Amino acid sequence: MGEDLENEYGTLLVQDNGNTIFYKNGFYTNNDPYGVAHPITSVNAPSVVSVVHNHPRQGSIYADINLEYRYPSVDDWAAADATVALGADPNVLTMTVIDPWGDARVFEYSDRNFYLNQGVSSRENGDSLPPKVPEDADLGECVKL
Repeated sequence: MGEDLENEYGTLLVQDNGNTIFYKNGFYTNNDPYGVAHPITSVNAPSVVSVVHNHPRQGSIYADINLEYRYPSVDDWAAADATVALGADPNVLTMTVIDPWGDARVFEYSDRNFYLNQGVSSRENGDSLPPKVPEDADLGECVKL
């Protein structure tokens, strides 16, 4: 993702012969600060184990919206729903969000309803926030298989 702090980037983690790998070996972007289109199709959806993307900072790094961006948005969960509808396993699928500070967190699709119903103040407080993925971790090791 480099030093571009203004746009969303994404990738998919997929199962390939028992290994978790980046789909097409990398990140992609629409050069849009509010979204990225994931290349999910009915052909590759059954192998998707995590939808990964960042939430770039909005305004001041101290703005409350950035605290909410530690969590998947409503649109993020809709993308996960579409991935499941195309054949991804809802018991395996995760959403990995890289927040405006560069910290990655893994959210289980099975917890979707909880996070969708979580209030704004709860999100700003960091309630039920998954732990940060260690900086030296391989994202492929952070998904439930």
